[in-house]
Amino acid sequence: MVLTPVQHIRLQASAPRAVAVATALSCLILVTACTTAHRAVAPKVNVTAWEVPATETNLMAVDKQLDSIAQEFGFRNNARKPYSLIRSYLLDQNSLTHAPYSITMALARDNPGITSTNDIPGLETIAEKLKHPSDNDVLSQFLRTQLAAETLNLLSTYRGGQDSKLQTALSRDFNNVIFRGGSLYEAARFAGVRLSPDALKLIQQNPRGYDLYRLNRMLLDEAYPQEIRATRKDRLSIHLAHANVTGVKTSKYQEIEDRISFELGREFGPEVHTSTYSEWTP
Repeated sequence: MVLTPVQHIRLQASAPRAVAVATALSCLILVTACTTAHRAVAPKVNVTAWEVPATETNLMAVDKQLDSIAQEFGFRNNARKPYSLIRSYLLDQNSLTHAPYSITMALARDNPGITSTNDIPGLETIAEKLKHPSDNDVLSQFLRTQLAAETLNLLSTYRGGQDSKLQTALSRDFNNVIFRGGSLYEAARFAGVRLSPDALKLIQQNPRGYDLYRLNRMLLDEAYPQEIRATRKDRLSIHLAHANVTGVKTSKYQEIEDRISFELGREFGPEVHTSTYSEWTP
């Protein structure tokens, strides 16, 4: 899919959350009256997040829904929205005790790299495949040629169980394959792998940049489904955020929250994933 506003953005899954909180606070100057003066008060940010699969059709549907909700509640387009956001709306409230309400939409993308040892839960089986690749396992044969000397030494002495040094070394070498080696795909390497429609579609696009990295990680995930933890698909991440000194959700917040939940639920059903969180700002 092509999303022009965020075409070259590499977003961690948590990035839309961080942007939503920053947007909620960007216009905020909080003061509260004391007996003789005003003093600054740290606000609490409440956030509700919804995620749906990132497709062109879903993007158009969510865009239409958010625009309708924004008009219904009197939101305005945020002309100063960060470039990583697809949409950003603000609802100003003339108050010294809370910030504008904000609704944002962003593309949430997982880091395609092997980011932790938890990404290789099947260490024993993948170690065996790399130590002794079978004659018909062309991919494992190739990956073995990409391993550093240190990793090969660790493999040769590995006898099973957890081994953080080996996991770290494999993570490093796999990341080199993902990010530095061009396309991992060759027909002969994946002759014995049943690739998903998403992977096959991406192969045909001859991707570059982030999409190439995502393809390489997807190919590893699908070739070693028990050994490597699969990354999540791209998501459209919608956030409702609001900061105030009381720390509780206002009735206005709850009304907007209910409206977004209803519209997204009606459109996408069980494909919608909802979460809420709150945090006091320093």
